[in-house]
Amino acid sequence: MIVENKIIWITGASSGIGEELAKQLAAQGARLVLSARSEQKLISLRDALPGGAERHRVQPLDLAKPEQIIADGPALMREIGDVDVLINNAGVSQRSLFLETDIAVYRQLMEVDYLGLVALTKVVAPSMVERGAGSIIAISSVAGKVGTKLRTGYCGAKFAVAGFMESLRTEISSQGVHCLTVFPGYIQTQIALP
Repeated sequence: MIVENKIIWITGASSGIGEELAKQLAAQGARLVLSARSEQKLISLRDALPGGAERHRVQPLDLAKPEQIIADGPALMREIGDVDVLINNAGVSQRSLFLETDIAVYRQLMEVDYLGLVALTKVVAPSMVERGAGSIIAISSVAGKVGTKLRTGYCGAKFAVAGFMESLRTEISSQGVHCLTVFPGYIQTQIALP
C-alpha cells in the first residue's frame, strides 16, 4: 500500500508497536494522527517525525471512555478530515490467576482493548463507507487465538477484537473498506514485560 499523503490514525502511538509504526509510516510520507493517553509523549514523538507539527496531529485519547469517544467523534472527524487508515493498536495487558483477579481488571481490559477500539471504529468507519475506501486495522495478539495461563482477561478481550473485526469485515468489505486483524506473537514492548 502506498501511504504517501494518506491520513493514518494510530492509537497507542506513544510506545511499542504504535510508536514504531508511526516512525515507519512517517518516513514513507504518511500524515499521522497520533493517539494515546500521554499527550507529552505524543508531542515528543510528533516533533521527532519528518514534518513534525506541520504534518502530524496529536490527538490525546482515553480508550477506557468509549462513550466519550463516540460523543466527541463528529467534531474530531470534522477537524481531522477523511481518515484513510485506522490502526487500532492501543491496549493494556494482564497477568494474574483468574481466581485472584478482581472483576475491575476485566472491565478495564474490555473497555480499553475492545470497547475503545469499537468506539473509535464507529467514529471513523462511516466516512470510509461513504467514500467506498479505507482500511481498518486491529493489532490484536496471538492471545486472540490461543488462551494462555495468567491471561484470562487479556485473551478474552483479544478474542472479542478478533470476532468483532471478522464480523465487521462481512458488513463493510463489499463497500470498499478493508478490515485486517494482525495477531503478532511475543514482541518486546512495555505491554509484554512481566
